[in-house]
Amino acid sequence: MTEMPSVPGELVPPFMCLFACAMLYGLWVWMSRQLQLVVRAGVPDILGDEPQSAAPLAAATGCKADALDRFLRALAGCDIFEGLPHGTDRHTPI
Repeated sequence: MTEMPSVPGELVPPFMCLFACAMLYGLWVWMSRQLQLVVRAGVPDILGDEPQSAAPLAAATGCKADALDRFLRALAGCDIFEGLPHGTDRHTPI
């Protein structure tokens, strides 16, 4: 069995730590911007209590259906919406 290094910097080079922090910050900014655009379009209000697919939501908000579907899937990765198996989305407790 090998011993763990005594210096934490030996496990991960410092430049990799900085790179990881930059990536996480960029991801946070990107996801918050997507959420802002979806909310401004009024999607959460129109979605209501019943699951809906992106096409009727896009028609009601003036968005493009394929772009809105991608946004909803990305936000489902953050548990803001839930993508259901039959192509619809619904609210989560968040």
